[in-house]
Amino acid sequence: MASSTKILETIDWVSVRERMARAIRSTEAAMTLSPERARQVLDDRARALAVPVQRESPAGERVDALTFQLSCERFAIETRCVREVVPLQKITPLPRTADFVAGIINLRGDLIPVFDLRRLLGLAADASGIPSHIIVVGEGQAEFGMTVDELPRVGGISIGTLTAVADPGTGDGRPWLRGVTGDAVMVIEGSALIADHRLFLE
Repeated sequence: MASSTKILETIDWVSVRERMARAIRSTEAAMTLSPERARQVLDDRARALAVPVQRESPAGERVDALTFQLSCERFAIETRCVREVVPLQKITPLPRTADFVAGIINLRGDLIPVFDLRRLLGLAADASGIPSHIIVVGEGQAEFGMTVDELPRVGGISIGTLTAVADPGTGDGRPWLRGVTGDAVMVIEGSALIADHRLFLE
């Protein structure tokens, strides 16, 4: 007992408490981010979340898709995202909207916005590419229409063999371009297209 008491008496408790305090401060400093560092972390996280998810598909996967023409390019969108195809009808322009907003149509009593994807994709104008039909897309209900240059056709698309697609023009529609087929048809990711915030009109 006496030896234990002697050992305790020889410990520099002031120094011990100072070392413990320094350790606590260092730990707190490591766990607390400066406002600048916190903003950087949030920005990095936002950029990571903004990167589109690349879905991998089995090599033999095929889906039914609607193939259509825009200017000199051919595109396809899965039929599950297509509500109907209607002949081109009167489109009422909307003031103070982006140039890719064609306007609205009255579809059996429902007002549906219509977009010109050629402008959104930055495709060059083609004298022979005159809109003739409107593809109405949506998941569960009609969301909007997009003008196309000819009557679309239904066919099978091999999703598993798509290759990366280069930007077809100068636009920024690439987030919903899923890939290109062997016969140069650019496949649109329907869900990503429908969720594009630029295609929401307030």
